[in-house]
This record gives sequence, structure tokens and C-alpha cells, in this order.
Amino acid sequence: MRRFAARSQTFTLPNKKAAYELTHIVFYLSEYGRVDPQVDDAIVDSLKFAGTLAFLDLNLDLLSEVCIALRFAGQMPPHIWEGWLRQQARQFTVFAQPEAGASDDYNQFLMVNWFMSVAGQGGFAQQIPEGRLMFLQPPAGSGPLRQLSESLYRLDGARSADWQAMRRAVGADLSDDAQLVLSAAEAAIDKFDRFFAGFARVGMRRCRP
Repeated sequence: MRRFAARSQTFTLPNKKAAYELTHIVFYLSEYGRVDPQVDDAIVDSLKFAGTLAFLDLNLDLLSEVCIALRFAGQMPPHIWEGWLRQQARQFTVFAQPEAGASDDYNQFLMVNWFMSVAGQGGFAQQIPEGRLMFLQPPAGSGPLRQLSESLYRLDGARSADWQAMRRAVGADLSDDAQLVLSAAEAAIDKFDRFFAGFARVGMRRCRP
């Protein structure tokens, strides 16, 4: 279990199943924050790489789990991630829904408010009506993860694992909003270069993202 969690390279590639397994390992080892899970630097790197992918995808549920896991591990999540989570948490709409309807965003609401509670920043403070409810998340926008993957795929033989060399090439293909998210993702962690080296998949050029 620890060996899997310490394979940081695994978490530089989009794989939500692996990312959720990682956060749940830390939940288990920490007994949901009651004990020190005694994770090493490699597992912390894994969490930060998984969180970087979640942030690039603007995945509220997964990023909330990563930030909770980091705090359970005695680590402070990047303030950029936590700031975005707080912003999203404040924008949920909860209203009465007398009839059973389509699926809603309850799980995202639950996870981001759990994060807020763990971080000591409130959580579950919203007024909740009685009866059957509908939870709606505000549109978070489209994260640059897919655009970034497609840009790298198109570069093919010109692709490099060197982020400093690739920043301008991949940025040129992104929308303005996507570039802002990418810049924030780069600023959030101190090992973004190492994350990108794995994400670039230089040894797998013929594998479509």
C-alpha cells in the first residue's frame, strides 16, 4: 500500500482511480486524521502531483480529497488550491426539490465542505432547507488538462520533458482562461518541473492522451 502511494511518477498521469486510491490510503493510514500516518516525502509528492492534475481539470471533488489527505499527513496544501476550493464552496446553491429528479452535485458539496471543516475554515455553514434537496455546483469552467494533453500529443517528436523548454509551445495552444489556470498550477507547487516531466510522456509519443 505504501509502495503504491510512493510511486510519484504514477500520479503525473491522468488516472482518477489511482488518485482516489491514493487519498483513501492516506485516510486509512491516518484513521481519518486521528493519528500521524507517517508518510514520507515520496507520498507527499504523489499527493501534490495528483492534486495538480485535479486542479488542471478543475475537479472539485478530487482536489478536496487531496487537500484533506495532505492535512491528515501533516502537510499544508498549496494556498492556491485551497483558495479555489473556498471560492467554489461559497457558490453552491441548495434548494428544496419536492420531486425526485436528475442527479445533482451533492458529493462535490459534501467533499468541499468536509475540506473546509478539516481546514478549520467553517464548512457546512450554509442554510439547508428541510425535505428533499438539490445541490448545484456553480460552473467551474473548463480546466486546461485536456487542452494541455492534446497540445503535447500534436507536438509528437518535438515534445520534451523539460517544462522550461515547453512552456511557450504548449501555452500558445491554450485559451486565455486555460493559461491562467496553468500558470496557477505551476505556481502552486515547487516541483512542477518534475510533475511535467512525467506528464509529458516523452517515452510514449505514439499513445494518444
